[in-house]
Amino acid sequence: MKNAFLGIDGDRLLHAQAVGERIAEIGREFFAWDERKCQEMFILGYLHDVGYRYSRNQLEHEEVGGLLLKEAGYKYWQEVYYHGVPDADYQSDELLALNMADMETSKSGQRISMDERLKDIANRYGDDSVQYRKAAALVEEITEQVNTIEARTGKR
Repeated sequence: MKNAFLGIDGDRLLHAQAVGERIAEIGREFFAWDERKCQEMFILGYLHDVGYRYSRNQLEHEEVGGLLLKEAGYKYWQEVYYHGVPDADYQSDELLALNMADMETSKSGQRISMDERLKDIANRYGDDSVQYRKAAALVEEITEQVNTIEARTGKR
């Protein structure tokens, strides 16, 4: 019998590793987190798509992964659970950093702009798809949050 789960392929692993590297960079450069925190963020980035292993539908991978990590006692399970969700009730700097890193990394691990990521999602799923609409709304939310932080802190 074939496994009905989506699973994690080589591209997804490359994506996860690159998101881990990018979130650590964002932590250092934008949030000025210390190296220990940036190491934790690399792990968060690396684990953020673990839910694909046990999801039957790609739109549920965030919740599946978050709940798996919650049961395991993982500190940042909520960031996994809510990543990619533009109107999430939960917010944290770690979630913002994860969403930034995820939207700046291609499906196979290359560093790209958020606009390029949106174009890729539109090409794969269509610009009227749930995936694209969620991603576009997420980019708007990320931009708004970053602008608010920059205005408050004077960062650019």
